Amino acid sequence: MAAADASASDDARDAGAREDPLLEELRAHEHRGPLGALALDVLGRQAEGRTQFVGREHVRKRAADLGVEREKAGTSLCNVLDLLERGAESDRERRVVVSLAVLGLADAVARDDGVAEALVERAVRHATWLEIATELGWLRALASESEGALAQRVIDELAQHVIDRSVGTLHREPRDRAYAVALVAALASARRLRADERLAELARHEGLDPVVAVAVRELSGAGRVSMTAEPALDGRAAPDTARGARAVLRWITGWAALVGLGRGVARLLGRERRVALSLRGREVDIRESGGVLGRPTTERASSVPVQSLLSVSRERAHAGAALYAGALALAAGVLVGGYLAFDGLRSGELVLASVGAGLVVLGVVADLAADVLARSARGGATVELVLPRGRVVRLVAPSREAADAFLEALRARMR
Repeated sequence: MAAADASASDDARDAGAREDPLLEELRAHEHRGPLGALALDVLGRQAEGRTQFVGREHVRKRAADLGVEREKAGTSLCNVLDLLERGAESDRERRVVVSLAVLGLADAVARDDGVAEALVERAVRHATWLEIATELGWLRALASESEGALAQRVIDELAQHVIDRSVGTLHREPRDRAYAVALVAALASARRLRADERLAELARHEGLDPVVAVAVRELSGAGRVSMTAEPALDGRAAPDTARGARAVLRWITGWAALVGLGRGVARLLGRERRVALSLRGREVDIRESGGVLGRPTTERASSVPVQSLLSVSRERAHAGAALYAGALALAAGVLVGGYLAFDGLRSGELVLASVGAGLVVLGVVADLAADVLARSARGGATVELVLPRGRVVRLVAPSREAADAFLEALRARMR
């Protein structure tokens, strides 16, 4: 049941990636069965022979055996039989070949589930060699285009081959390291939760080849490459805001003014804090960094299971003009007011000192007011995650659309 749920989740997660008209055309092709079987046979022959090209005579013979007729092998892009005879020359043509081979494998497994394990193992072995030796990209197509139970088998077989090529029975030559890295990349590009889980398991494996282990860590950790198109959000850190009685108390005691003054001074000194969020399977990777005048000073990375989040929310945020106006008001208040207050105290002019102090307070209040007004202005959006133990992560997203897209993906994984 868990496998079925994972398969359904993976299919839903990958639906957008499958909206390729050419791929949908191949799936619905009237002669998909024999065309897929032929493409699977040709790629298998190519991998077994360690050759860049399969002879025209072999393709014609296998086409006759499988009942493929040239006039029925047409697609909107090309004639499949012609394509297999001469070899793919463009990315789209290579996509036709590997996609048909994936469909051929799916049909073969559906016909006889008893040999499914052997068929998938052989396909992954062939695709691994082709991934290194050719431009076809069949290994990535197997990982990302397989559906349902076949997708689960393929993902598991890819992970097993990583171990075999790195520490297991197939780890015989230095080139096996390249094969293992290609398998890891295919897992990372699968856009499936099951693949994320297998990568996490591989990251905990202690016996992997050092180079393979680095690839696994990079493709399964917080620094995961964009090839998996995981939802992510990056922006300036937003200060935590008090609410209700706590907010009133901060204003009455003057603590809010002191905090605002400190924040304004930090801005004047060029201090900046940023937060980057990214989804990785059922976890949220959080990377917080700080810097002064563009130079990094601190960095903190952590991961939190999505199910442990107490709340996620978005609010309209910081329009740049209001923030800059507030910063200027604060700067003017501190500089001018501080000068007048110091001069008044030095000369004994209490009125001048009072005016100076008032200007400082006015600058702080103006900065706080601009901060509040900016939250209701058009512009970015503040995203807030409440973590266990009271920890709150807030950042200002570049736009409301970006914030909404990330939160939608996050809430989908929290269900």
